[in-house]
Amino acid sequence: MWTLRKKKNRSAFKKDRRKLSVARLREYLWTRRFRSTPRTDRWYASLFRPGRGQVAGEITPEYAVLPREKVAHVHRLMPEAKILFVLRNPVERVWSHAVMDFKRKGRNAREMPAEEVLEFARRPYVEPKRNYLKTLEVWGEFYPPERIFVGFMEDINWHPRPFLKEVYGFLGVNPDFRPPAPGKKVNVKSGGSMSTAAARLIAAEYIDTLEALSDAFGGYASFWLYCAERLMEGAWSEEEIPNPIAGSTLWEEWRGTLPPEDRPESLFMSGSLSGLAYRSGDPGR
Repeated sequence: MWTLRKKKNRSAFKKDRRKLSVARLREYLWTRRFRSTPRTDRWYASLFRPGRGQVAGEITPEYAVLPREKVAHVHRLMPEAKILFVLRNPVERVWSHAVMDFKRKGRNAREMPAEEVLEFARRPYVEPKRNYLKTLEVWGEFYPPERIFVGFMEDINWHPRPFLKEVYGFLGVNPDFRPPAPGKKVNVKSGGSMSTAAARLIAAEYIDTLEALSDAFGGYASFWLYCAERLMEGAWSEEEIPNPIAGSTLWEEWRGTLPPEDRPESLFMSGSLSGLAYRSGDPGR
């Protein structure tokens, strides 16, 4: 029995080693193509060749701040591309960015003066990323609403499976696929809270942006505006506030300000821009 088990274990080890070898070979070939091939549009597209029955793409927040001429170039190359743009409370977004940036320099954003975090938010490479409506305006010049998906971080946090189903439908892939852990958080850097003092200063700095987002989308964006106004009023007295802020008591407080007929038990707003609306009801549809 021991000999048989040993042989099985050895066979499984060899099988795993072959899989690992194939994975490393693929990684090596991809890296070689990335490093040794002249930089052209054709070269870049070759890095994202989908397998049979798959779709391929990439993700970077830098696409959100591309100037019009760069987006025009993307459209010339890929007029049938589908664009996914996930929105996050701008106050939370810049805090997360600050935490990541300062950590790279060996500093802790929580231990820094709130004014220094605000100065970070004003930096030229940071400030434009809060202008979600400008991003949608620029990309919307080249891609129709049905090719632009707008998601909300609140939906990812609260309704990860319905969110994925919506994305799969938008991309035209199998909507029944279930990843192993859709609710698991990855690449978390900003922790579960942020400095209230910094959040209050950023909220005041971003108030015009938040008002415009609330007018454009309602729902979650109206909650973002409400939180900013309450922070500016000094409503949150603790040194840190939950991140995301929707995990604080401000969520129920905001719901209580709405007329009963407009007070949703739950929200789900993510979807293509062509059908985006204030959606309430069961998020598991």
